[in-house]
Amino acid sequence: MKALRPSFPRDPRASNADDEGPARTRGSPRALLWSVFFVFSLIAVGSVYEAVRYQRFYSHSSSEQTWAVGSSTAVFLLAFAAVTVQMIPAVNAGLIGSKLELGAIVGNLAFSSVSVGCATNPASGMAINSTGGISFGNLYYSTWACAVLGVMLLASYLRTERGFDINSELHARGRRFRHWAVLALTSLVVMGSAASSHDAKCYDRDVKPEPYCGRASYGVSAGCIGCVASLSIVAARMSCVKREGGEDGPNRAMFTAEAVLGMILLLVYCMAVAYLTSEEGPGAPIGNLFYASWLSLGFAAAALSSCLQEWQAAGAMVRGESMDAPSRIGVDSFTSSHIGVQPGTFADDVEGISTQSQLDRMNNELSGSTRNSVEPPSVFTQPSSIGEVRISDALANE
Repeated sequence: MKALRPSFPRDPRASNADDEGPARTRGSPRALLWSVFFVFSLIAVGSVYEAVRYQRFYSHSSSEQTWAVGSSTAVFLLAFAAVTVQMIPAVNAGLIGSKLELGAIVGNLAFSSVSVGCATNPASGMAINSTGGISFGNLYYSTWACAVLGVMLLASYLRTERGFDINSELHARGRRFRHWAVLALTSLVVMGSAASSHDAKCYDRDVKPEPYCGRASYGVSAGCIGCVASLSIVAARMSCVKREGGEDGPNRAMFTAEAVLGMILLLVYCMAVAYLTSEEGPGAPIGNLFYASWLSLGFAAAALSSCLQEWQAAGAMVRGESMDAPSRIGVDSFTSSHIGVQPGTFADDVEGISTQSQLDRMNNELSGSTRNSVEPPSVFTQPSSIGEVRISDALANE
């Protein structure tokens, strides 16, 4: 007879491992991004070689062309290495989430940025011609795609390996914060593109074409103003946190600054679009300056529109005309102090009012009367932008 072996309860984790067989290598959460990045880097490197080869028939090589070729080649080689390593399970296991992958991502982002700056410079004449229009679509869009994918790869790495979710942070800080952040980037592109157009046609020339040069100079000024103003708002918004003594930050001043700068930038970019994208302007051809000017105008208008919506919401609540105004316009910067949204947290993620006491306290402060039973709003159809800017107390005292 065969001896019976005693049976012991098995660890569920051990049983699952035995059932699945040998441990499988963890797949990269960025495998798809790397693959798409490789495809665009291949298009970019092929296009830049073609553009440079064509230009050297009638002109000498320039430093912009050399940098464009070198950076595009480096991007392609790094992307090719990353995709190849992912096909080898033994090597891929040690690469995922390592500092080596982070170095490859940062390197790709840096080289992609250099490639965009050189290839889309009107002085180089590769993706953008001397008039500022797109002359080589494959090179133009593939280099920009590599830069955007580089940012996405870095954001994915920080989220999965470092626990820092940039997308969630931007959403938590509100819609208007995102408008200001994007406006800073588009303003930077406006400033750089206008400066490149000015250098290509107006720098070191005895006879300067007008009104082209004057409008290019205005584009540089508009981009500089927009970039500085937007970055100032972003930095101030990020510094609006709870103070040690329990006091709130300068919320009314913050909102006033946003509203005033929003109006100024809207006027600045209305004139910029009119001057730059007209027939005699440097942004008339479709290119960096054309896209960036219109995007800057759109985000400036969106930021100012958000300020006006919050002002209307605060006025309605202070006057007591409509107690359900938050459900229509959203829990915003004016009402956040009354529903328990702390400075540094934002109202985009608020789904409702958690307790009846908070709603009663809000009603007492706004209308001066105590309501016994009020149904809290259940759905916020249009969440607002920020939660740390609070001026309803000041409005109530006026």
